[in-house]
Amino acid sequence: MITKHVYKLWNIETSKLILLVSYLISLVLTLIVIIGAFTGFSMEYVTQIALASYLELSACNVWYLKKACRENIFKNLPEKYLEGVDINNLI
Repeated sequence: MITKHVYKLWNIETSKLILLVSYLISLVLTLIVIIGAFTGFSMEYVTQIALASYLELSACNVWYLKKACRENIFKNLPEKYLEGVDINNLI
């Protein structure tokens, strides 16, 4: 039963997996900064790394949205327009 769910997790697209890992890294770094701040540790350097992970996450989101937009452009077009369009020229 568990192996079926693990297989589904690793069966997703690479771009979605990159997005998932980016979200997890940002979340973990944010939790480290919050816990460290409440326990009294200096979190200056970790905060900079967490901010850099948010920058990477936003770049990853923009890249994924542009990719999805290019792939899904053909789903909304009527069939008569799809006949003369070459997908290689658009992507």
